[in-house]
Amino acid sequence: MGIDLRVRRLAIVVIDSMSILFILFSLFNGALLSFQQALNAALGVRLGSMGSSVMNCLAGTLFAGILLLMGFQTGQFKTVGVPLIYFLGGGLGVCMVAMSNYAIPRIGIVMTAILFTTSQLFASSLIDHFGLLGAKAMPLTFFHGIGIVLLAVGAMLVFTKEKSRSAPPIPQKTSLENLP
Repeated sequence: MGIDLRVRRLAIVVIDSMSILFILFSLFNGALLSFQQALNAALGVRLGSMGSSVMNCLAGTLFAGILLLMGFQTGQFKTVGVPLIYFLGGGLGVCMVAMSNYAIPRIGIVMTAILFTTSQLFASSLIDHFGLLGAKAMPLTFFHGIGIVLLAVGAMLVFTKEKSRSAPPIPQKTSLENLP
């Protein structure tokens, strides 16, 4: 009986350690997203939104290819039997980069990130709630809903504050030197 209890406690510690690791990964990815958006927007100023989106995808493909060649792999690389809809993620990524590259010079990284995060949480909640696209169904709780509403209210407050200031006009020919 005592051994069984120790095994359970050890399993809980391991699970908690893994949860902490994934939380740290997620927080790190959130910070990386802000840097990625800033870099992509700066590239977008020089190459245009779609041009920078293409270059972003090429650089990402090259980087991922190098990682694969170095042996970093989290699963089997077999495309047979994978539903075609799952490959739309790459196209959605191109659209996200292009739209961010267009928005950031006009409304800033903070506003773009707030709107991005709010809409991402809303869409993620729907995907989880209904178990869409192969996700495990995880019902939306009252507290999740409250959290999303609070984020949306926060986004509106930030946007209202931004609108109340006199924003500089967007330059016709955008360059890195002209960005606020």
